[in-house]
Amino acid sequence: MDSYPEQVEKFIHIWFAAIPETGKQLCTALKESGKERIQDLVKNPLRLTLLCLNWQSGDGKLPDTQAGLYQQFVDDFYKWKKEEIATNYDQRQQLNVKLGELAKEAIDKEATRFRLRQDFVNRFLGNVEDENSLLKLALNRGWLNCVGIDGDRKPVYAFFHASFQEYFAAKAIDYWHFFLNHIPKNPSQGTYRIFEPQWKQTILLWLGREEENLEQQQQQFIDALVNFKDGCGKWNKEKGFYEYRAYFLAAAGITEFKGYSRADEIVAQIVKWTIDGLSSIGQEARSALQQTDRIKAIAALAQLLQSTTVDDTTRRLAADSLGKIDPGNKDAISSLVQLLQSTTVDYTTRRLAADSLGKIIQDNQHRFAVVKTLSGYWRLDDDYYDLAWKCAQNMPYPKFYQAWHQDNIATGAMQSLKKILFTRII
Repeated sequence: MDSYPEQVEKFIHIWFAAIPETGKQLCTALKESGKERIQDLVKNPLRLTLLCLNWQSGDGKLPDTQAGLYQQFVDDFYKWKKEEIATNYDQRQQLNVKLGELAKEAIDKEATRFRLRQDFVNRFLGNVEDENSLLKLALNRGWLNCVGIDGDRKPVYAFFHASFQEYFAAKAIDYWHFFLNHIPKNPSQGTYRIFEPQWKQTILLWLGREEENLEQQQQQFIDALVNFKDGCGKWNKEKGFYEYRAYFLAAAGITEFKGYSRADEIVAQIVKWTIDGLSSIGQEARSALQQTDRIKAIAALAQLLQSTTVDDTTRRLAADSLGKIDPGNKDAISSLVQLLQSTTVDYTTRRLAADSLGKIIQDNQHRFAVVKTLSGYWRLDDDYYDLAWKCAQNMPYPKFYQAWHQDNIATGAMQSLKKILFTRII
């Protein structure tokens, strides 16, 4: 599923066709502020199916973190086959622990980390020929599946889905130093999984775990990311190469660990780099802005747009960024329209504003304002024409016509009023 919410909501309505009100409640819950990461997760058909099953039997609430959602999925997973395969609490806990150890080791050391060799799996779960082994239980429950054979004609296993492997791995990690153990003067002796792409999702899931005994660890971990010093020089920049990378990971992490004390500071810094950075750092910052706490990012960008001290280029970049993380945002659209209307901004800024508007306007009220502004131009260059064309594709013809001629109508009315007043004076 490529789009949210159209395809996701269509799936939900079909799933809950017999109880449509329940489907509506789920769609409403997904649109709540702060649920953006859950929205991203359920674009995947499997996870959306699991969510619908969970919602159907749950309490009508969505978790705040990815880890919370996966915990619900795991709990539900054990319920689905409970009549066919009875398990007690201790068995489930033991299996979960061993699945976590297996998942963690596979991500860390296996060359094909999502395709697991039999002898590797046996180290953690026992032999499949033993009816009482955890491997037999994992296969029966569906946590692991046989997905082929290797060159020695031995089975190759994989987790039910790669994201569950990452979740189980996150559950198996108790200390943040597993991800980062910085040895400043001798990094070859340290641990730097924070810079290994395969660990990013597991890190985010770990930060979303809600056990009270982990809260201080999570706080310390993000502190360590924010304050990381790579010792490789700043090269006329604010930070070193790996310092930026650690900071961008922290920006993503505060979406999962919502209690971090310096979250506002992180978002403000990312916004600054997004606006100021024209280099690769600026590009990475714009990517980080998409991944960080959305509510805080919107507030920071909106505040920047309302400032009377920023220049037109900054205003356009802020509006463009705001439109990307919050399509249809009124502050972003209003600022971009104002740039189009301004007689003091240069052509390039106006053209880029038109391009940004084309990507973020979502309703006919916004399109009406854009068309009204464009109608005052004596000619439409390609970017302006493309923007007007996008509006025409989505607006009813009478509304477009009204917007296009509104300035002309107002000018004509003013001329008529001047004639009447002038005649009376004479």
